[in-house]
Amino acid sequence: MLAACGQTTSTDNSGASQESSNENASDALAITDTQVHDIDLSAYDISQSKLGTVNSDGLREITAIADLAPHSELLEYVEPALEAAGLKVVLVATAADATTLEKTQNGEIDFNFYGHWPYVNDQNETNGFTIVNAGDIHVEPIRAYSDKYTSADEIQDGDVVAIPNDATNEYRALKILEDQGLITFGVSTLHYSFAVKAFVELAESLDTAKYDFAIRESRTLDVIEDVRKKRSEIGILYLNDFNRVFIKKITQTKGA
Repeated sequence: MLAACGQTTSTDNSGASQESSNENASDALAITDTQVHDIDLSAYDISQSKLGTVNSDGLREITAIADLAPHSELLEYVEPALEAAGLKVVLVATAADATTLEKTQNGEIDFNFYGHWPYVNDQNETNGFTIVNAGDIHVEPIRAYSDKYTSADEIQDGDVVAIPNDATNEYRALKILEDQGLITFGVSTLHYSFAVKAFVELAESLDTAKYDFAIRESRTLDVIEDVRKKRSEIGILYLNDFNRVFIKKITQTKGA
């Protein structure tokens, strides 16, 4: 089972730079039609694929679910190059939903083209799926929207903000709010789905009029530094027999 998953390959967890690179990824779609024929897939031996079936034209057909824009548009754009390599993608639907990963897992579709890898991985852990990443793609930009305000400066204490309820976009939404200075209670952590869930539950249990909240996903050393320099009040790290000595030594050296 395969899932083509949105995932940035950058190790920079800065929300500003990430969103900037996302914008560039979208802008990269503005290329001339003639360039599509320059895509060379000759290095891939489609005949060795175990996915799908070979149709009457000799093309290997694989089924997929891809969101209408821009994912299905991307597939349509590279269709000539795919067919030249012997591959035909058949879209079962152009709107992903809560059952898309289950359909991928059960073999109802050969791959899906829409999910961020941290979200897919979280669903693997939660549901026992065995979906794998078939290759990194661009990350869709995330924005804040309002039909009441035209600027974040207009937001007042006590106003209600809705954010996505999944392992990836929940954090990205919180990062936007942090960058706008709307949340300041800091938690630094490695990428743990349980940490995000615990953070949200904590935020919901406290008086939002008294506390501003922020969660930052980063590397081990950055988590320690965030706590040491008081950028975050709490740092969450997982200790095991492999890293215990190293992390304890670092925290003692840093005085964190």
